[in-house]
Parts: sequence; structure tokens; C-alpha cells
Amino acid sequence: MAILEIYTFPDPILRKQTKAVTVFDHELETTTQSMLETMYVSSGIGLAAIQAGILKQIIVVDLKSGEEDITQREPHVFINPKIVKQSGTTVSEEGCLSVIEFRGEIQRAEKIIVEYQDVTGKLQKMEGREMDTEIWQSAFKYAILSARDLAGNRVMAVAISGLSRETTDFHQGLD
Repeated sequence: MAILEIYTFPDPILRKQTKAVTVFDHELETTTQSMLETMYVSSGIGLAAIQAGILKQIIVVDLKSGEEDITQREPHVFINPKIVKQSGTTVSEEGCLSVIEFRGEIQRAEKIIVEYQDVTGKLQKMEGREMDTEIWQSAFKYAILSARDLAGNRVMAVAISGLSRETTDFHQGLD
């Protein structure tokens, strides 16, 4: 496994369109393991493939990423994820590995149900609440990223509003 570069705002790679994963093979498994390792060494709890310059609809999440005892970690890999149901609202502070040193309060659904494929291509469904849903929703924005989705990413949009002319130009280029 390799530690991947995490691209940060306003890198143009973050404007690119991701594509659905159609081939489920050893290379995909290696990619997801590299993404997990990158997330762990970066002290993150979620990472989308686009953030590592991979134009695929893949995210990795581990809410126990910070555990020193690696046997306590609970990694999840979501391929081609879709939120199929959501309800309620919650507000929490979020950050993003691609928007360094920025945190903002974001409103998201309190409960979601997601459909996705695992690394073998098998269709899965998972329900999440509270912290799970916040991380999933944030990362899913990247996983199914198009330029418009990036503009709609609430952490990114809030960060953009308080940053320099260069970042404002990047944001305007997404419209």
C-alpha cells in the first residue's frame, strides 16, 4: 500500500468529474487500502478518492481512525454510494482534509440510509445516525463529485466565502 497525496483547495483536480466504479478487482482493493492508510496517517476520519486525485466514486470512513490500538478501528469502504433516504436535521462542526485548518458548523440530515457496493461489487445498504451521517454526507459529496457538487459542499462553500480572491475565482469557475 502507498500513502497517497491529498489534494487541497483550490487544486484543479478537485473540480474534476468522478466516474462510477465498474471493475471490481485487486487493483480496486489496493486503492481502497491505500486510501485508508492515507486517511489514518492524515488524522482524518473520511477520505474520498477525488481528494487523492483518483477520479472514482469511492470513499473510506473510519470513525475510530484515531484509535492507537489498530484492532479497535472500524474501516468502511463505500463504492458508488447513494443516499436513498434521509430524515431529521443536525448541526455539527466539520472539517475537511482538502480544506486545511478550516472548520465550520454545517447542517445535515440526522439519519440517512445509503446504498453502495463493497470492494467485491456486492450491493449493500447501511443506516447511519448522528456522527456516521455527518461524515458520510460530507464524504459522499466528494465521492459523486462534479464541479457543481463541489460548489454545493457546505464546508467548502463556507470556507470559500472567507478566503482570498484566488479561491473566490475557483468557486465562480464552478458555476
